[in-house]
Amino acid sequence: AAMGADVQELIVKAVDQGMGLAMVGGPEGFGRGGWAGTPLSKVLPVEIGENEVLIDDAVYEPQVTRLGRQDPLTQILDEARLPPLKAVNVVGRAKPVAAVLAVHPTVAGSDGPLPLVAKGRYGEGRTVAIPMVDVWRWVYRHEKGREVMKTFWRRVAAYLAPVDPSRVQIEFPSVWARAGEEVEGQVSIADPSREISWEARGAGIHDSGTLPPNGGRIRVRPVSDGSMVF
Repeated sequence: AAMGADVQELIVKAVDQGMGLAMVGGPEGFGRGGWAGTPLSKVLPVEIGENEVLIDDAVYEPQVTRLGRQDPLTQILDEARLPPLKAVNVVGRAKPVAAVLAVHPTVAGSDGPLPLVAKGRYGEGRTVAIPMVDVWRWVYRHEKGREVMKTFWRRVAAYLAPVDPSRVQIEFPSVWARAGEEVEGQVSIADPSREISWEARGAGIHDSGTLPPNGGRIRVRPVSDGSMVF
């Protein structure tokens, strides 16, 4: 309420032009914080409904999805075996353009398991929704919890950071690949004097090569369904 629609519209415009935006769980986050129907709600990768609740007494361990196990944002959560959390904002379903990287093991959203980490795009910008509230528990209840939490938030910040299109830009129609189907991407290079190598991992792929001096198309063919990381 204090931010107002005008300020929110400025943020929406900034994200559309390449800035990153994350909303994190808490009493003032998501539907519990009154964000349903606001300009900011259309930017986030999850839907926000009115009167959504904040659950603070359901002990749970975030369940990393198959896609999340291949994504740098949540790989570390899957590997670290962190202590359980208790508080989470209930949000709506992930939007069609979103990638759900972690879900609640028992609480359901409006379309399947409740998303705990979801990322997406809005215009030229990137967005993240993290309805988890008390990730601070990792610091005090796990010997490497502080290191894990720092790494997690640094990777979130790195994902949200604006991409400099003046260097190298790789565009693929989707991060999800089907077995046996060739996926083609377009590469643009601002400085053709440098030789740049590429590598694709995930979805049964471990392919690599050198980019054409002036950019062009690269193709990969996965042997199994899954996400691709370049």
